[in-house]
Formats: sequence, structure tokens, C-alpha cells
Amino acid sequence: MKKMSTLFFAAKMFLMFFAAQLILSGSAFATTVSIPASTGDNGSVYDIPVNIDNATAVAGYQFTITYDTAVLNCTTALRGSLTAGFDSPSNTITPGQVVTLSIEPSLTELTGGSGSLALIRCTVTGAGGTNTSLHFVPEPATVLANGNGDAIAATYVDGSFTVNGGCVPSTEICDGLDNDCDALIDEDLTRPTSCGVGACAGTGLETCTMGVWGSDTCAPGNPMAEVCDGIDNNCDGAIDNGIASTPTSCGVGVCARTGSLSCVGGAMVDSCAPGAPIGADNNCNNIDENCNGTSDENYVPTPTSCGVGACFSTGQMVCVLPNHALADTCLPLDPQTEGPYGNLTCEDTLDNDCDGTADAADTDCSASGILPVRIAGTTPAYYQTIGAAYDAAVNADIIEVRAAEFIGDLIFDRHISVTLKGGYDPAYSAVSGMTTVIGAVTIGVPGSGAGALTVGELIIR
Repeated sequence: MKKMSTLFFAAKMFLMFFAAQLILSGSAFATTVSIPASTGDNGSVYDIPVNIDNATAVAGYQFTITYDTAVLNCTTALRGSLTAGFDSPSNTITPGQVVTLSIEPSLTELTGGSGSLALIRCTVTGAGGTNTSLHFVPEPATVLANGNGDAIAATYVDGSFTVNGGCVPSTEICDGLDNDCDALIDEDLTRPTSCGVGACAGTGLETCTMGVWGSDTCAPGNPMAEVCDGIDNNCDGAIDNGIASTPTSCGVGVCARTGSLSCVGGAMVDSCAPGAPIGADNNCNNIDENCNGTSDENYVPTPTSCGVGACFSTGQMVCVLPNHALADTCLPLDPQTEGPYGNLTCEDTLDNDCDGTADAADTDCSASGILPVRIAGTTPAYYQTIGAAYDAAVNADIIEVRAAEFIGDLIFDRHISVTLKGGYDPAYSAVSGMTTVIGAVTIGVPGSGAGALTVGELIIR
């Protein structure tokens, strides 16, 4: 007896430890422990099973179950079909409650299977038709343990016991039975129904007759043409389907864009979004850059000038419609006469003929009109005689002489090398004849060995 008491004490301590572990673990349910719904006759004794659907790893249990003493009188608890090798249960029996616990002596875990872990022995004391629930008191009062004393997560499903005989009223349901004990079966039972889709959706009622629902009063509506309103108007199960999109446009000038008008969320939505302006529209390009419907309206004419000298004039650069092209309104004045040499127009500092040069710099005022010799170059220098031109020349100069006669001796005695070309026309534009020198020509200083003269189109006599 002492050994048995020690064993049950150890079992209680094991399961108390297990219960504490369960509280700490908070594991999700992995298996189900349940008490089936049972019936019995008044005065009979029944062993009500506590079942498990998966006994893997179970090495001990504690169940705390409550019931109605007006229906049952439970006196003990026994081992179940899966726990024949467990210790005899340690039971605490009080009116309306059974506490039973047991462990496998060597803490060997069950390897699986389904069946009963315990049997609760009760005498039926209630009158016919009475019933009671068989309720698991929540964890830790009700627990499962493995061989290490760790909690096994489980779902606990309460059971019931009904005493045979008599009618116990309950809510009437559609099952072909007189649930509310009024001698009528499935009376006054209806339930709402629905039919059709979209705009054709309707509602109705079904009536229960001898456990079967029927006589549905629901009738669907009539379909209509689909429109964009967020409703399935044609009752085909799709909302706003088949509504064609149409092209749209928006914005002006560079902001012009295109889009489409489509049905979105029950409303026609235009996807077109105008672009952003890109400028102040102040250039003459026939583009509406500020997107106000007018192009080039902010163009400001700019001052211009044209012509040189006496022809100088002013105007404006304007934007000309309808082509939006830039045009300069400036027109130069008419040129006047410049020269000839000796004329007052060659001494008034004005570029009278508008050729970009004035007075002596203008060829029209140049002495070239009367002087027959010049030193060629970008700005030729003109002289009356060949000797005067030679005296003014520098090394490598070219002296050009008109086709004419020159009387007098020539002396070329400077330490420079020049070229003397004769036979030019009055404009010095081409060689048109010969130049004749009547007199002696001396080239170089005797014994100096310096200077040179190259001669062309020249007659000396």
C-alpha cells in the first residue's frame, strides 16, 4: 500500500510538473481528446470513454471532468484501451467532478493509435430525456504528458450524456423530427435564398417539409444592356464588361496629348493628361510652347541694322504671320558717289558709296587714277615715277608699272631685291602692253655686290 501511494504521489508530481510546462509552452494543438455523445437508461451503469485520435508520445495524463449530478453519479475512473499498461489511475471523486490521473510506470511513450485513455464509470440517475454535458476543465487541470514530462498540445472536446425516454424540447431544425416536442415536425421553418447575378439578383425563401428544404420563391430579374455603372447589367457574371473605349485628346500646343475614355470602377474615365509647357512662347517658331492656344504671341521684335557708311539704316527683326517666319524690316539707304581723286567726297570722312571704305582708303579716291606706278600689296601705294617707287620699296616688293613711256635715267643701287613688272592696264588688272624707259638704267653699286632687280615687260632704249 505504501508503494502504491508513493507511485501515485510521483504521478501527481509528474503531472503537476507537466501542467506547469504546458502553461509555459503555449503550444498549438496537435491532437484531439474527446468524450463522445452517449445515451443510457435510468439506473444503469456506464463506462463513458475519454478518447484520443493520436496517442503518439503519450506517457501520462490528468483529466478533470465536470457533469450534472441530476443526470449522472460518477464513482471512479478506469484505464482505457490504450493505457492497459499504465498504473491504475489515481482518482479524486467529488459530486459533479472526476479527477483521474495515470502514467506509464517506466515512462515509456505510446507509439500511436486511437482509442480510449480512460473510462469514467457513472450510474444514470436522471429522468428520461434529461441530459448533461461532460466538460473538460481547461489546462492545467486537464493535461497530457510525454516520457520527459513535457506537455503534449491537444484540443479537448466536451461530450454529452442523455437519459433515454421522454422528449426534451430543443430548437426546431429541418431534420424530420419534432425537436421542440409540440407534436409538429419541422413546422414554420424557412430560410432565405438568393438567385441570379448582377442586376438580375433576387431573394426568396425556402420552406422545410419533413426534413427537406424546398419550394424556393426566388426568381431572378431580367438582364439589360451593359452600361458603365459598376453593376452587372446584363447578368453574365461580369461587371461593366464589353464597354468599348474611345480615343480622346487634351491640351494644346506642345501640351497636346492623346488618351482614351474607358470604364473604370463604374465610371467613364479619360486617361488623357496634358503635358507641361516648355517655354514662354517668345520665339518665332509657330509652336504654342506655353499651351494657351496661340503661338509666338510673346515674341518681342529686336532692333537690327543694315548697310555701311552713308547707306546705314535701322529696323526690327519681326515675326511675320501667317507663316511665323522671322523677317528683318531694315532696308539700307541708296549709295552716293565717292571720288574721284581730288573731289570733296574724298575728304568728308564719309563712306559715300557704301563700300566699307572712305576718302583716301577708297580706291575711288585713290591717286591710282592718275599715277602710273605702284608697289603691289594688300593696300597698294602709288607713285609718279619708277624711281620714287623704288626708293620707297622694301626687300621682296613688286613694283608694277603701267604700259607707258618713262623718260629719265633709273638707278637701282639699294641693298634690296625687288621685281619690276611693266605693261599693266590703267586698273592694274592685267598686262596689256609694254613699258618703255627712255634713258640709262644702272643696277647695283659697282663693287658692292648687293641688291638685285628682276625685270619683266620692260623696254629700255
